Amino acid sequence: MPDSDAEKTWDAEIMRRLSEIDSGTAKLVDRKEFRRRMRARMNRS
Repeated sequence: MPDSDAEKTWDAEIMRRLSEIDSGTAKLVDRKEFRRRMRARMNRS
């Protein structure tokens, strides 16, 4: 059975993250750095 609160929870999380980006408090990484981090995580598994 799907979590009935999942959609609301994700909507709230998305809004929280967008707010952090708009206010300048989010730590953003560029695509190259993101790919490097993801590859590093995949290699650990």
